[in-house]
Amino acid sequence: MSTLKKAYLLDTNILLHDPECIFKFEDNAVIISYAVLKELDTFKKGEDNINKNARQVVRNLDRVRSMGSLKEGVELEDGGKLYVFGGVDVDNVDEHLLDLIEETENPVTLVTKDINLRIRADARGIAAEDYQATQTKKKVESQEFQASATDINSLFEYGCLEDKFGMDINTHAQLVNGSQSALVRKHYDKLRVALARHDSVCGIKPLNSEQVFALDVLMDPYVKVVVLTGPAGTGKTLLALAAALSQVNCRPSKYERVLVMRPLVSMGKELGYLPGTIEEKMQPWMKPIWDNLEFLGHGSKFKDTLGDKVRPPAVNSGRVSVEPLPFIRGRTLPDQFIIVDEAQNLTPHEVKTVATRVGKNSKLVLTGDPHQIDNPYIDERSNGLSYMVERLSGEELFAAVTLLKSERSDVAAMVAEKL
Repeated sequence: MSTLKKAYLLDTNILLHDPECIFKFEDNAVIISYAVLKELDTFKKGEDNINKNARQVVRNLDRVRSMGSLKEGVELEDGGKLYVFGGVDVDNVDEHLLDLIEETENPVTLVTKDINLRIRADARGIAAEDYQATQTKKKVESQEFQASATDINSLFEYGCLEDKFGMDINTHAQLVNGSQSALVRKHYDKLRVALARHDSVCGIKPLNSEQVFALDVLMDPYVKVVVLTGPAGTGKTLLALAAALSQVNCRPSKYERVLVMRPLVSMGKELGYLPGTIEEKMQPWMKPIWDNLEFLGHGSKFKDTLGDKVRPPAVNSGRVSVEPLPFIRGRTLPDQFIIVDEAQNLTPHEVKTVATRVGKNSKLVLTGDPHQIDNPYIDERSNGLSYMVERLSGEELFAAVTLLKSERSDVAAMVAEKL
């Protein structure tokens, strides 16, 4: 390991978080303990994403193993080297990892998502850090620029303006000159008025500039991937559904149907076993969707022929389909307006899995609040929603908007700000 820059010992949770992590440490040594492999083995059975990730890690390791001895170290494509050693049975994997580093002559950094383990490592004088490859830094913020009265008048007269402010593609800003102002988006090489042709969408009028920005990209067929972030009550899901229904119900229809999915991650205690069909099992997670459909006028409730199931007519007619997110692997989804709600609970790997299912003439919208995460394996900087914004910003097909003001109620706004 002397020719390598650094050495990193990986905890089990890093492998489960990102099954491709062993290839993301550049020209450094990556070490996996025998005890971690045994712990990984306990996660292989099952159909949850964590189980699928465990199986993918094993496949990756087997592929690397075919190129050389893991004990002696196998050269990786990026210049790094992978080692697997420490072949002993242990009762406590965490303590074993700390002991293993102390017994190693060369400096080794422990990489783990377990905060408590990082603290314990520090108490023993051992270097420890979180997994950096999926950590994000970029924040989406609306901008404000001072513009001349001539520029603002020209913008409204001709519908576009040369970009004199150095904006990135598909970002929004407010141009201001005294009492004059204009909301614009960088559309390819020009600034254009945001939401110029869509003052009201499915009966919903934007209540603040960020909602204008959100509807602007939601209604643009050339923006294929949209991320809406913001605290509770800012209108993320409502705006996405309004834009989706308006484009499915128009003539000619732009999309065949609206597909809504949510991660099956609950806040607090689980409900336990739920009997019934997939649709019936999804009911507890889809209540917010029904509420928004009701508000949009597409959700007046009724009972079907069984007499005990209640669904919005938009769902019954096939215009809106609700499906569990874990079943998306292996599918192709063409001609659909796809909404993934509460996407902050997805890992970067899960977001990639979802996005690669998008077929021709489909639009993907992900909504969520990175500050309200119920998935114990990710945080506000390592979740899939933030990761997508970090990696796709600047692409012509992508746009991200952060909604700031809660419009649900005075109470919701107060609580979101103060608590």
